[in-house]
Amino acid sequence: MTVVAVVTASEASFAGVACIDLQWPFRTQQILRATTRTGPATAPCLAEAARLPQALWRPTVPDGWPSWTSYVEACLPYLNHRAQAQALLASYGEMIAVPCPSEDLENVGGQIFNAVELDGASRDLLAVHRLLQSVGAARRRENASQVQLVESNVLRINEIATMLEVLRDDMSARQAECRHEECVANVRLAAAYACLHLSSLQGKTDGAACAMARLGGLGDDIAGVAELKAAAGMASGGARDAGTVIPMDGGVPSVLTLPNDTATELRGLADRAGQAWRNGRVNEAARLLAIARDLIGRNRLAISEHERSGATWLSDVVDNIFEQSLVVAESERSKRGSSLATVAPLLAITEERRRYEIVSFFRSDCRFTSFDAPRDHTPAAKVTSLLPPKGAEGAAIAIESGNTWIVTITRVGTRVMAVVLKSEPLSAANGTEAAGWVHWTSLSAIEPALAEWKEVALGDGKPLPSANARRLLRDLLGLTARPQIKTWPSRLIIIPDAWAAGIPFAALSLRGTGSSLIDDTSLVMIPSLVDGPWPTLHTDPPPGPPRILMGGLAASAMQRELAGIASSFSEAVRFDGQNFTYENLFKIGSARSFDILHLATHARFTTKNGVAVTFTAPDGAAQKERGTAEISTLAAAIQASGNHPLELMIFSACETAKGIADVAGTVGDGRELGLLSLVLRTGVRSSIGTLWEVNSASSEALMVEFYANLRRGCTKDEALRQAQQTVRSRPATAHPYHWSGYIFSGDWTQFGLPKSCSAQ
Repeated sequence: MTVVAVVTASEASFAGVACIDLQWPFRTQQILRATTRTGPATAPCLAEAARLPQALWRPTVPDGWPSWTSYVEACLPYLNHRAQAQALLASYGEMIAVPCPSEDLENVGGQIFNAVELDGASRDLLAVHRLLQSVGAARRRENASQVQLVESNVLRINEIATMLEVLRDDMSARQAECRHEECVANVRLAAAYACLHLSSLQGKTDGAACAMARLGGLGDDIAGVAELKAAAGMASGGARDAGTVIPMDGGVPSVLTLPNDTATELRGLADRAGQAWRNGRVNEAARLLAIARDLIGRNRLAISEHERSGATWLSDVVDNIFEQSLVVAESERSKRGSSLATVAPLLAITEERRRYEIVSFFRSDCRFTSFDAPRDHTPAAKVTSLLPPKGAEGAAIAIESGNTWIVTITRVGTRVMAVVLKSEPLSAANGTEAAGWVHWTSLSAIEPALAEWKEVALGDGKPLPSANARRLLRDLLGLTARPQIKTWPSRLIIIPDAWAAGIPFAALSLRGTGSSLIDDTSLVMIPSLVDGPWPTLHTDPPPGPPRILMGGLAASAMQRELAGIASSFSEAVRFDGQNFTYENLFKIGSARSFDILHLATHARFTTKNGVAVTFTAPDGAAQKERGTAEISTLAAAIQASGNHPLELMIFSACETAKGIADVAGTVGDGRELGLLSLVLRTGVRSSIGTLWEVNSASSEALMVEFYANLRRGCTKDEALRQAQQTVRSRPATAHPYHWSGYIFSGDWTQFGLPKSCSAQ
């Protein structure tokens, strides 16, 4: 039996490692004197302690010490509990890799147990400890003679397997308790290694796919990720097996408790901030609210699970904190005018709120945790880094491309706030045309229009929305009061909150002439101003047509849709009818490189279960739904096989973002965020889906037109805009129900084809 080593280097890489002497406590002072040449005895220990998180998974020992084992012997008494635990874990990993005698492993294991028990915040260390402990036990079993493999040892292996299963499947709960970026990385790495060891112990072949899914958004720049990929055979495109598809986050924990003191603290901060605001102490209110938002950010998943357990009052407190924060920030902006410095706090707060909404929807914080720690947490820094002349990535690329507006839309209590960013940084009026502005709208004033658009989602038998309803976008952006606007965007990028995500913006009028947005402007929906996904300067599409993996159920319209796409892209790989199974897609996606994943099937987003996508069951006799984690695993496998992001994921059939038609009094219930945010969960660059249950015939026509436009070299958003225009031009499908519910999200750049995309 082979068990993959936690530290993948050979014994030669650990030439300096010495297994711990059972009498090592008595030798501590002697080693300290030998390794400390100058300064206080604790100085080198404290300096090295700062390097421990990055060194935990290193294949070689850190410079300046013969090994982490020697470091433990010298420095353990001078470290705090977390640093002690990290040092012991690093030493333990070295000793397993050498390997050291079982007595030494057990000795260090006991020290680790005591350290992690004393440090209640080190949930990641406990996870890594359990992993190392199980690997150490497996290694001792491997080294034992056949005579020693008695029944007790076999039972011990069963215990190891159980421990690894718990570690693998309990990642969401442990990660939610992390307060530091290195904690999140350690937990994800520990769960990934657990996948490898468990598959080896059980003789299965799904370890690499499981480990890849557990890594989620961790890049190779995180210490240990490249080593793990090499161990799993992923660095060189090693084989993967669909076998057992492991959920990306190990499923949702049945109980994820939020400490009572955290819940109480949030309520207290909200109350104190409200009192300070009412008494005119604006700075105090802003400070308290900033503390509250930071607390929310560190407990997003736990708070959302707390609410699902029945504590809905906590969700009200969170909403109140964000709404108070925006009101306070707006009061400061209104005093000083709309400049980049005054608008930046508004944008930063809306970003924090969107993250909370997305985490709450998916019941997972797996994507955003990789973004939180490295960034400057001051609101202005988050936004100014994105806009000219500060940077060349993300939103700055969009702004600098010209004729582009970026709009954030956020519901704040009984009002709606829109922030408009144009090609210049926000400033006061520039000549005859403002470069950007903030506009507040009363919710009651636009509710009649919202009700009319809700009716559109029910089918083309409903009357066309009135002129007032078509003016909804102008009302939200405050364009009626800005007659000086002379130039209009060729691309409108909207960043909506959960309330606004279900509005069919494509059908609304931007210019006030009675036209629809898609007459002159392509529409892009983006889930996050900071995190995107946005186009980047350093990524060029490969030359030639995109490589397409597509599949659909055995419905006639879906079959015609796939056939129509194949007429434009004969190179596409197609699974339909009984062959349209998750397993088939996973197998081919893991072995070949693709740019587009197109699913012509039923798909829906729900606040209870995330995404639910219908495939044909492996036996061909039934249908089976696959959830968010499995779609994420499929996307991850496709991306790993090609060693590049999946450019586009399309859900072209009904209900892919449904939520508008069945919630009284609102545009949507937040389920539309599922479609927009799936790109963040999967790493896919862009997506297309629908806001309601669309007509199969019009879906077929629109998708065939979309792919024909891609073939002509159109950008993705422009290809969709022109396809919507074509469907609208036909009398049978002119009603907005047939074409305005399709939304494009993410990176809109074209594929590597000659551009001959003339506007229609």
